[in-house]
Amino acid sequence: RRFEVTALGKYLQTDFPGSMRPWVRFVGSEWHWNFWGKLIDIVKTGKSACEHCYGERIFEWLDKNPEPREIFNAAMSSRTEMANQAIISGYDFSPFGTLADIGGGHGGLLAAILKANPSMRGILFELPNTLEGASKEAFWNDDGLLHRCDFVSGDFFESIPPGADAYILKTTIHDWQDPEAVQILRNCRRAMGKGKMILIMEMIIPDNNQPFHGKLLDLEMMAMTGGCERTVKEYKAILDTTGFKLCRIVPLASMNSIIEGVAV
Repeated sequence: RRFEVTALGKYLQTDFPGSMRPWVRFVGSEWHWNFWGKLIDIVKTGKSACEHCYGERIFEWLDKNPEPREIFNAAMSSRTEMANQAIISGYDFSPFGTLADIGGGHGGLLAAILKANPSMRGILFELPNTLEGASKEAFWNDDGLLHRCDFVSGDFFESIPPGADAYILKTTIHDWQDPEAVQILRNCRRAMGKGKMILIMEMIIPDNNQPFHGKLLDLEMMAMTGGCERTVKEYKAILDTTGFKLCRIVPLASMNSIIEGVAV
């Protein structure tokens, strides 16, 4: 009558390296699972599942519901933590004096980049409720990172803080359809000087019919946010529309890629 956690079960523990507990709490939440039951309604109406279930878009609903918001933010932070090393080792951020993370959640990626680049400063831009949780994260106390980052609250549909050499949009653009994605990128361009960089980190849908995790994520975005994953051609189109030139695609070990654009 004695029991122990299996090797796989350890990934549900809070103190296990690489813990999947925040992500499991997110995908197993009743409110998230219910979204997938609305796929037929999404296809018929074009509205996200959250609109069908709760009458409003996901980020508006999360802003009013603290417990789901905590679960969502923890899951996104966990996912970011797992991808950080692939991003830092796969892209050279050293040319940038100031780096802004737009919609960066609690700032786990930005903190990791700042830690790897001691002379860099950062700007974390988020909604007020999310930003309040960000300031409580322990990683901001490492190596004086808190003093090298400005925490700015706001709405990226209204304006973006100026003053950075490069702007990160990690798994942000895929939350939205093209009209909203264009608005976000246009606001970024207004905040940026000519020659400054935009770094869009997303999974890119390949131009073939082979299995790819991004295709499952495409359905997740359709269900939860009403957004979508995109091909290189589709990213080039929205960059061209918003005052950017696509420079290159940098594949990462995390299956994401960095779509690098320059303000023209």
